[in-house]
Amino acid sequence: MHRFAIAVASNVLAVVTLTIACAASASTSLQDQRGVPFDLQMLRGTPVVVTFIATHCRDACPLVNAQFEQLQRQLQRTHVPIRLVTLTLDPL
Repeated sequence: MHRFAIAVASNVLAVVTLTIACAASASTSLQDQRGVPFDLQMLRGTPVVVTFIATHCRDACPLVNAQFEQLQRQLQRTHVPIRLVTLTLDPL
C-alpha cells in the first residue's frame, strides 16, 4: 500500500502543484468542513492529493470518498507526509 500511496501522490503532484499555484494566485475564497476560511497557500511545500466531489452525487462520489478515506488511514499508519484535500463547489 505504501507504493500505491507514493504512486498516487507522484502521479497527481504536478497537476496539483499547477492547480494550487493558479488558484492561489487568484483571489480564491475557500472554507474547510467547519466553515473556517482556508487559504491554499497553507499547502505550499507539502505534497497534496486532491479529489473533487459534488455533495449531491450518489454514484461514484461515495466510492471515491471511501477510497480516499482508506488512503488517508494508510498514510497515517505509515507516516507518509502527504495532505489529502477534497474540494467541492457545492455550498455548505
